[in-house]
Amino acid sequence: MHNYIDFFSKKNIEYQFRLLFCTAILIPIIVLGFITYYTVYRNIESDYESLTESKASQVNTALVMTSINFQQICSSLSSDEKLMRILQHESLSVDDRTKELANYKVLFNTLINTPSISDLRLYISSDKLSRDISSGCFYQLKSEDKKTNWYKRAKERSDGFWITEKRTGKGDITYWDLNYYSKIPLPLTGDFVILKATFSDNYLRSLIERDNYEIYICANNDPVFFCTDRYYTGHEFPIDISSVPHAYSKSGLGKIRGHNTIYSTCSIKSYKMSSPIYILVTNNTFYHQFICIMLSLLVLIIIVALISFMIIYLYGRYFIRRVRTLRLAMHKVSNNDYQIIDSIQGKDELTYAFEDLKRMIKDLKEKEAAIYKSRIEEELLTNRQQQMELKLLAGQINPHFLYNTLEMIRMKALTEGNKTVATAIKQLGKCMRYALSNTISTSTDIRKEIEYLNNYLSIMKMRFGERLNYELKIDPKINIEETQILPLLIQPIVENAIIHGLEPTGNRGTLIIKMKPAKRSTLQILVFDNGIGISSETLSSIRQKLFTPPDANARHGIGMYNINTRIRKYYGDEYGININSKPGFATLVTVTIPLNTTITVFNNLD
Repeated sequence: MHNYIDFFSKKNIEYQFRLLFCTAILIPIIVLGFITYYTVYRNIESDYESLTESKASQVNTALVMTSINFQQICSSLSSDEKLMRILQHESLSVDDRTKELANYKVLFNTLINTPSISDLRLYISSDKLSRDISSGCFYQLKSEDKKTNWYKRAKERSDGFWITEKRTGKGDITYWDLNYYSKIPLPLTGDFVILKATFSDNYLRSLIERDNYEIYICANNDPVFFCTDRYYTGHEFPIDISSVPHAYSKSGLGKIRGHNTIYSTCSIKSYKMSSPIYILVTNNTFYHQFICIMLSLLVLIIIVALISFMIIYLYGRYFIRRVRTLRLAMHKVSNNDYQIIDSIQGKDELTYAFEDLKRMIKDLKEKEAAIYKSRIEEELLTNRQQQMELKLLAGQINPHFLYNTLEMIRMKALTEGNKTVATAIKQLGKCMRYALSNTISTSTDIRKEIEYLNNYLSIMKMRFGERLNYELKIDPKINIEETQILPLLIQPIVENAIIHGLEPTGNRGTLIIKMKPAKRSTLQILVFDNGIGISSETLSSIRQKLFTPPDANARHGIGMYNINTRIRKYYGDEYGININSKPGFATLVTVTIPLNTTITVFNNLD
């Protein structure tokens, strides 16, 4: 920091002014430009990604509807009684069956009336069909057909499936067709026929407007059978789909065929079909649009920066001239030349401000020096007084000789075989040792405070027997080894709960002590008892006594006041004790302190 101050102090005020204002304008422009750049980039990317996903969803819907249509055709043929009668009638000769199939126009009409199908065939065994009937879409299942992959798959499967197959058209032009195959069983003869439906490429192109999208579709891991770029059909799918699940969907930025683009890919697996279809939609105009917008934004930022710089430069020259005039006037004042009005040109706000500032600075320095000195003395006195009060509040502990006497009694009881008394005295001794060791201590860890509390509750358990049941619940998020609290903070509250809450009932009571982290990095200590409770009038009085010093002769309410006062003096007025109760039901005391590993409030005290 001093290096920067030295750097600026060695420059004249004109240079400092221009550097300061240029930095104050250019840095925000650059930061805002970057934020705008990032925001525009994310918005454009999100919009294009949404559009691409929408296009992929459109293609998905078209293919799903086509798949359902193909399955419905297959189902209708399976349930067509006339067709099943012709195919399964054993008394019909091959020629008679061929004639009847030639007159069966359902398949042909389906082909004519279904734009999504470019070819429809029903393959029948050659022993049931004497010739191909192209007008009826019936074809002989020849021996070479039985060697094909589609026949083997159809024979073994009961569901339909897709296969991409290569076809050579007129002029030796290669086409890639997506064919749907499904086996239709003939139950009466134990045989089957195979339905083949070829998906119409032109139908799909008519449904999908090309716009600026590149669309790739393939079935299984077969070559691409549909692409808006016709030259790419027959090639591998642009992205690796060998290990993706059948239910697959992904969108984002990526490199497709060597180009950075927005893409969306998904897969289709229709009901009763084992072959998935993969769709990839890309939008190659994303980067072009983005670059155009970013160039426009960059030009705008440069223009704004230049205009701002010119305004600052011109105003800076005007302002510097006036500052130099003021500097000369102040130099005269330092030499006891008080003819300032005669030395400064003009009578505006800057001139009046200089005159008022000169008088005000002198008065303020004198007053602030006196106030600062008074505050320092007052704070030192207050800190010393608080330290004495805090030590006095924490110092209500029995002397050392009591602990030594208890240890002697414990050994005597142990020698005489009274282990119960010895155990009670040992626990009482631990309590005394902990109290003695924290007479002037300002902090302890939660683990030690819990051990002290356990010893105290064990003694109370011996006193009250089955009438007292207690439970300690420490949130595992609290590091009891490192988290610091004021010593001797919880025991007086627990003692009040037992003596004033549980004991008067004469019945079996429950005491629950819980520690947990709370909001705003605070630690809450909750002491709950199901004793007699507190009436609303008494509760109001107790809450008031938490903040009111007790009388010199008072015998009740001192402990809770001391604890609340210690908390507020150490941690601040926003922390302390809160008491809630329901008469005849229960009482809950909540202690709220900062969740710290060290206590730093006391550092300023001697």
